[in-house]
Amino acid sequence: MALHVFGQELAWFRVDVLSGVHCTWMTAEGIVGAMSTSTALVFLVLVQTFWTPSAAVTLCSNPPPGIQKMFRGVDIIKLDLIPLNIGSNGFKGPVLNFTCEEQKTWTTSGDVKYQLPDQVWHLTSLPGGWLSANANLYKSYEEVRTSMTRDVGGEGSIWKFAFSASASFKEMQNTITNTSRYISDVGAFESATRADLVPKWVLGFDRYVQMFIDTQLTGTFDSNPSAYNEFIETFGTHYFNTANFGGYIRVVMETKTDYFYSRSDNEVKANAKASFLNVISANGGYVNDRTNVDESFKSSTTQTVRYYGGNTNLLTKSGISEWQPTVSKDPWLFSGELKPLSGLISDSNKRSSMEKAVENYVLRYYLDELERLMASARKVSSDTILNSLQTRLTALKALPVLAMGDVELLGKEIESHILVPTWFRTATKLCYNWWADGDGGQCGGGAQNLLCATPNTHSAASPAAVCVVTVIFSPLIGCSAEIPGRYFPALACVTIWIPGEAHLGCPDPQRRRRRYFNLPGHSAASPSAVGIVAVIRRELVDAGAEQLCCPTSALSNVAVGVPTITDSDVVEPGRVSS
Repeated sequence: MALHVFGQELAWFRVDVLSGVHCTWMTAEGIVGAMSTSTALVFLVLVQTFWTPSAAVTLCSNPPPGIQKMFRGVDIIKLDLIPLNIGSNGFKGPVLNFTCEEQKTWTTSGDVKYQLPDQVWHLTSLPGGWLSANANLYKSYEEVRTSMTRDVGGEGSIWKFAFSASASFKEMQNTITNTSRYISDVGAFESATRADLVPKWVLGFDRYVQMFIDTQLTGTFDSNPSAYNEFIETFGTHYFNTANFGGYIRVVMETKTDYFYSRSDNEVKANAKASFLNVISANGGYVNDRTNVDESFKSSTTQTVRYYGGNTNLLTKSGISEWQPTVSKDPWLFSGELKPLSGLISDSNKRSSMEKAVENYVLRYYLDELERLMASARKVSSDTILNSLQTRLTALKALPVLAMGDVELLGKEIESHILVPTWFRTATKLCYNWWADGDGGQCGGGAQNLLCATPNTHSAASPAAVCVVTVIFSPLIGCSAEIPGRYFPALACVTIWIPGEAHLGCPDPQRRRRRYFNLPGHSAASPSAVGIVAVIRRELVDAGAEQLCCPTSALSNVAVGVPTITDSDVVEPGRVSS
């Protein structure tokens, strides 16, 4: 129905009778008008007189199952497409209006016919199957963010800050950061379809969304931030331009980090995929691939299994074979391609303001994420650097409009202080270079003077061996709790195992000595001291770079404890201080 008054079509009108009769309206051209008490009564008569029907809109009564989810807006901060637990999933209110004016249809492989909305360009079947399962390894939470971004086709710099309030992201971030575990994430889909919407210049907003844009988004984001923020809270930041639907099975495995240090990533992925296939097989699914899992992987791993789409109650009763046929009637949206809602706003000024509003919204939640990480770090220990970073973070949060460069810089500084750097885990060896009074027969009868190990490993197969170096550098492991006033990722410790027999030249009867150092750096002010610990690039060590640190004093002069480190002692990998 359309309302025409004096030849003008009205987009909407409202009657307020709480304080006398008062009417407001907006024409199709966007002109807003109002009437108060006396003239409003005349307007009501005009409404009754000139309310004429327009062409009826044909809505879809039988669209393909699942596709209705593409009607809705999406919040990329809270989006949780394949959630580990029940809760908010980041989908917001309807933003698109699907119609069936063109009378298109789509027929499934099972010969079931559905109406195909005008706004859907293509609908196609996707090949899948459990054997095509993909295994992802996450050793940092940024790898989790990257994977989640890839699943929704995220493009642009804003995605570096996405998913900060996503429940699954937060859970995996906590696992990696605070529990000394890495994550293997394996998933596969079955009975899937892909839907593509028409181009954005054809696609239009739902009428209520357009009404909000026309009447509420007055001015720019700088002058009217509350209206733009209300739009985001109500409708989200993006919409699915492409969506993949089907049945989905996900197995998330949390494995102790020390398991990874003696295996390649490919070995871990193979065990993770075999574990996934065992889950499928145990629930009645057919697999013919290798399903042998390393016993050490099993003992080091806890796993969470989740099923999405269809009637999941059948899984506990009859297994996968009974569940699969139900998926087509209730498929799950498990991946796709997101596009910004701002791209559908025709007014260029409002469009640029919405882009700025979304950026500010995403950055503000990212600051909350950084504050969450800082709070976790401060539970272990607080230092002056953490306090300084917290002060800067608080000051940024107080600003009405955030600059991406400032937020990104602070984020990098915070992460470099509280997280184990990737270069340390993957591209370094730590070495203990000792000398025992010049007697080659001392300290185990020929043990090498340069003892090196990668992070979280020994320099020999057993800690009972003579003069073994153990490098420990991760949460809740080893020496971190023994150093008050310091936070663990800023430290590493080397444990020196010595036999204790006097004739071996190791006069201290203690079985274990610890040396600590900041990263990157070494454990004493001068490389002439005994027991220098230096960070050395792995390739240099493999090439025999013994001369990078060469202490000459006796082993008996090694002091046990935490040495004082100055700025001049901090060195990059591959060097020692002068």
